[in-house]
Amino acid sequence: MSTFLCNSKTIQFRFIILFMGLLTYVRAQTWQQKANADKPRTSAVSFMLNGKVYMAGGGSVASGAIYTDMWEYDPAADTWQQKAALPGTNPGCTHGVAFSINGKGYVGLGIGTDGNYKKELYEYDPASDSWNQMADLPAVAREGSACFVINNKAYIVGGADISRKSDFWEYDPATNAWASKGTSPLGPIIYAAGFSINGKGYMMGGYPDNSQDNVTNKMFEYDPVTNTWAQKTSFPGTARQSHVAFVINNRGYCGLGTSKFYSTRYNDFFSYDPVTGTWQPEAVFPGEQRGFAIAASDNTNAFVGTGYGSSENQDFYEFVAPLFSSLGADKKMQGSATVYPNPSTGTLYISGLDAGTASYAIYNSCGERIVSDIMPPGGRLETANLKPGAYFLHINTAGKIFKQTVIID
Repeated sequence: MSTFLCNSKTIQFRFIILFMGLLTYVRAQTWQQKANADKPRTSAVSFMLNGKVYMAGGGSVASGAIYTDMWEYDPAADTWQQKAALPGTNPGCTHGVAFSINGKGYVGLGIGTDGNYKKELYEYDPASDSWNQMADLPAVAREGSACFVINNKAYIVGGADISRKSDFWEYDPATNAWASKGTSPLGPIIYAAGFSINGKGYMMGGYPDNSQDNVTNKMFEYDPVTNTWAQKTSFPGTARQSHVAFVINNRGYCGLGTSKFYSTRYNDFFSYDPVTGTWQPEAVFPGEQRGFAIAASDNTNAFVGTGYGSSENQDFYEFVAPLFSSLGADKKMQGSATVYPNPSTGTLYISGLDAGTASYAIYNSCGERIVSDIMPPGGRLETANLKPGAYFLHINTAGKIFKQTVIID
């Protein structure tokens, strides 16, 4: 059955592809091991730009070293390349925050090489491989904050220096300015995980400063329009801190992490559907149980690795998400963007999108990603090397996924 679905070009095949769009899953989720990071490390930070992963800082529990280096991972080549090191008079970053907005990466807060807490924020330009210092967080320096991005603004929640913090901040790169947005819905908290979907932010888990004095599995949704938090369905796994979160196809994934005193570590994952408000189990992480790993995604691809289990880790994995029914359903592209010719005999053109500001991925009918890259000049996609059949084209622009079923003859 799967061979037929992946290779046939018959009329029956096209009918089955349309029928598959009604199914809940096209295939199961999987983890695929990739090239190891340069060395074992824990508590690094990461972000994605133009389909590539950037990992910075972190350190070693065994030696006490705090790292200043940054590395770029290219999924197409499965290789790591060293980039400009973290800057500043107190460089390095463990337990900091990182995010990307409008083609730039940002790294800040955490603990620097001198062992002191930081409030600095730096902007990374991949075109020049250089850093620029931005406005400091206008509050006490800290580590262990949760972070998410909504509508090209970053949000920072909690963290700690010698005590846990409850303040909640918004950073706007367009104005290089911070604005106070109130407090965390759980009060002072450290080592929670953050992610965002469709204009809402989510904070899950962490170690709050409350009467229970223990980690939590509660999750809250933030609405920037009303500047309010609303409690959502709790994470179904064991309560935890120092876990990771990422987003693929507008679902939030949370997993890994540790107990209150780090004695118990986890490798399970669950995904959250904001439409139904429900969680479901996903494939268990294949590496060692751990906390303080990195996770980076762009709503199409996701990568998880490094962190601390029995010691520092350097293994690195891609999470290949299940193809939900919406993946195969066409979603009209914005403005005048079109895909043509469809069916195609060797070249697809995507008009109405700026090259370099969008990325794309092509999946076969078994849900396997065949290729992903930055949209080339002229929106010209060469498909001559694809076998005849039906494929799913995903275009990611401005954080939105647009989908089109394409036929290769």
